Amino acid sequence: MDPADRTSVQARIAGDAEFVAAALAGAADGLALAGACGVDRAGVRVEITHVQLDYTDLHQSAVRAAAALAVAEAFGLADRVGLAFADGFTVSLRD
Repeated sequence: MDPADRTSVQARIAGDAEFVAAALAGAADGLALAGACGVDRAGVRVEITHVQLDYTDLHQSAVRAAAALAVAEAFGLADRVGLAFADGFTVSLRD
């Protein structure tokens, strides 16, 4: 943890808790999307190693969506999910 680093989310810094929670929720969303695509998730563990952000235009939903997209990409499902914005970013299966 580097308190001087304000370009990445850090769990122990006040104000970042909502973004940590969003990243964790997004990872869970990504796992759920993978399951909906028929991926066997037994024994799968997601590890978030870095969350890069820009505070000038950041929306909490962007962190959540980015984490969901990263998990989908890790499972090779990037072409089966889509990003949308309506009162916040969301990731869902494409039709």
